[in-house]
Amino acid sequence: MNLKVVVSGILVSTIFGFSFLFTKNALDYISPLAFLSHRFCIAFLSYLVLLALGTVRLQKKPYWKLWKLVLFQPVLYFIFETYGVQRINSSEAGMIIALIPITVNILAVFLLKERGDFLHYFLVGLGFIGVSLIVGFNITLENIPGKIYMLLAVFSGAMYSVLSRKLSKEFSPNEITFFMMMIGAI
Repeated sequence: MNLKVVVSGILVSTIFGFSFLFTKNALDYISPLAFLSHRFCIAFLSYLVLLALGTVRLQKKPYWKLWKLVLFQPVLYFIFETYGVQRINSSEAGMIIALIPITVNILAVFLLKERGDFLHYFLVGLGFIGVSLIVGFNITLENIPGKIYMLLAVFSGAMYSVLSRKLSKEFSPNEITFFMMMIGAI
């Protein structure tokens, strides 16, 4: 396997994992919506710089087709995730978000008509049981809203993944990312 790919994967996973901790810390000083506003404005401005430099190019396409995708992520996913992280600890948030691949598998059966074999579904079920055992035992009245927000984020993230499978045939990753950052900034 290519070392560059492995190192990139580890780096992305590390940044993603720490993002819950950084978000939790930032929310001690700023409201969830202000946090998201700053986050996406910076990302969108960075993308505009890349466009101006010619590093990223956009083609003329029917970008209106991306509306469902950008509704689920960044809009719903990040709102639910940020409010969820504000109400539960960051490690629990990360474990709940680990349900996204499981939810994607379930939604793909119904929305994309995908089928897997017994081993595939056995492992999906095993993953669900593992996350449920870790997260499920720490339910209190104070953290139920946070867990509900995180489960809504899981559903939103899974819907994004399912929709992006279809739309990635028509739009490049750069085109999808640009419009995600633009809508997030708005």
